[in-house]
Amino acid sequence: MSFPAFFDTNVLYGATLNDLLLWLADAGAFRPLWSADVLEELERNLVANGFDKTAIEHRIATMVEYFPDAMIDGYASAHIAALTTPGAAGKRYLLLADGPTTTFLEVADVLRAQLGEFASKVPTEEAPGRRVASAGHPQ
Repeated sequence: MSFPAFFDTNVLYGATLNDLLLWLADAGAFRPLWSADVLEELERNLVANGFDKTAIEHRIATMVEYFPDAMIDGYASAHIAALTTPGAAGKRYLLLADGPTTTFLEVADVLRAQLGEFASKVPTEEAPGRRVASAGHPQ
């Protein structure tokens, strides 16, 4: 079974990133996880920013239907750590549960294996000692 990855609202907000991540999850790169709070916040923010409420409801319902095991709770300690850690603001985090730390290069290997013709755009090197903490910045 692939490793679990919790998606917060900022990761699911942008349609392009959302589609890419869920495509990778469908291909078995990882198992997506989210919470009811995350999906409620996603809907609220998209509607507040002018997106069609019916289309957003359909998008979220499709996600929930297609990934029925993605809904979780009990993630509050990760949010508290992110809120109280200096320098954490504005960053995305990949949280891994019940497993070893994953390097950026290991994540890149999974991406390269799944991206076909676009695989050449994925980095092949990493700085020594770097571990997954931040997975990019909000778009």
